[in-house]
Amino acid sequence: MILREDGTYTWSRNLDGTKGQTGDYWMEDGIFYLCDLFCRNPGQYRVGLREAQCQPETLVFSLQEDDCPERNRIMPSLEPARVAP
Repeated sequence: MILREDGTYTWSRNLDGTKGQTGDYWMEDGIFYLCDLFCRNPGQYRVGLREAQCQPETLVFSLQEDDCPERNRIMPSLEPARVAP
């Protein structure tokens, strides 16, 4: 997942974000929200840090509330997340 400062993100298997799915994200009261074309309602996830073996810390997402099966399948398995300008 590529997170951008403008509040957009892209899911892509490519590091440059090509051929990916893009949407909006925001943080509110410690919850990470995702809004995209997968589903109508925004997904809600808690964000944590996990130090991977021999790697810098990575963001991990745990389900708070989301009625979207596609995001439920993808979000908990994302690793690592990176922030892009």
